Formats: sequence, C-alpha cells, structure tokens
Amino acid sequence: MIVKAKLLVGMLWILVCLVVSVNVFMLNVIGHELGHYVVADYYELEPKIEFELGKISDVGFGFEGIPIASTNFKDNGSESELMVVALGGPFVNFILGLMFLIVFVFCKDSYVRELMIIAVLISFLSFGMNLLPFEGVDGGLIF
Repeated sequence: MIVKAKLLVGMLWILVCLVVSVNVFMLNVIGHELGHYVVADYYELEPKIEFELGKISDVGFGFEGIPIASTNFKDNGSESELMVVALGGPFVNFILGLMFLIVFVFCKDSYVRELMIIAVLISFLSFGMNLLPFEGVDGGLIF
C-alpha cells in the first residue's frame, strides 16, 4: 500500500512539474515578445505581436526555429535601434530568470525550490538560446 501511495505522489509531482514547465515557458515567450514590443514602441516603430500557438506541437529539438510568437514592427533602417529591439526580448528572459533565482535563494520550501530550479533553467536557457548568432533568433540580428 505504501509503494502505491509513493508511486501516486511521484506521478502527481511529475504532472505538477510538467504544468509548471509549460506555464513558465509560455510566460517566457509572452514576456520575450513584450520586451520586443516595448522597445519597438519606444522607438515609435508601430509594433504588433502575433501568437501562433497552433505551432507548439511542431516544436522539437534542433537548430530549426518554429515561430510560436513574433513581434513585427516598421523597419526604419537604423541598425542600432534594430539591435536594441532585438535585445529587448532576451533581456526580459534574463530578468525572469533572476526573479526565479531570487525566489529559489530565499524560499525555504523544498517543493517550491525544485519548481524554481525548473523556472530558472527555462528562463536562462531561453535567454541564451535567443542570443545565439544564428538567423531566425535575436542573436542573428544582434551579431
């Protein structure tokens, strides 16, 4: 009976971790695009955010990016403004990672700390992945 209870608790914990992971991922996607939007709006580039959530099922591992969300804006030809707009998204991912890290450091509850590890990893990996110097991610525009 004890083994079944532990198995059930373990399966429930995996489900909770999965739900938290998906929600943190979506928070990073939305925050990332809002970062681009705020900077593009500051430069008066008439930004528009588009979400294509139907493509989430196509997301896989590899270097080929599938746009779940994008921020479109009027290109005025200024490379410095384009670079700052491109940095706006990863900056938000970095700030989210720092916020989750602060919660991790100061929280005493072991379950919350485990969830914060997931959130920190997702946020900092989103930050790092978007700074890679490849076409299709923000790093391609920055570098």
